[in-house]
Amino acid sequence: MIDVFNNIYDGLKTKLSELDIPITTGYQQKHTLFPIVVIDELNNVIDMKTLDTDGVYADNVSIEINIYSKSKTPRNEIQPIKQLIDLYMVNELCCNRNFSSQTPNYDNDVYRYTLRYNFIIDKNLTIYRR
Repeated sequence: MIDVFNNIYDGLKTKLSELDIPITTGYQQKHTLFPIVVIDELNNVIDMKTLDTDGVYADNVSIEINIYSKSKTPRNEIQPIKQLIDLYMVNELCCNRNFSSQTPNYDNDVYRYTLRYNFIIDKNLTIYRR
């Protein structure tokens, strides 16, 4: 398995610090600081088309990023956060955004917006859009 989750997390943390936005992994219902960004790796599976006698050459990876807000105008609050995340994931890392939408949240007082990205990464840590 080619694991770059921590690299992506660290890169996003640096970018989001420009807006003073906290980032974490795994949503906790007890978050008191909003807005907050939560990142998780949805999957990391072998790209079977690249498997050869030397073993795994590339993996298919999916990352989910949720932005949570308690603002009275959550769309306005998350817009610059969403743009910063997308610039980093699409322009800098060359990921493909395959989902971007408001998502129902367990707590109706908290607005949730979800972004999902996927990419292929090879053993040299080169990212390819798929």
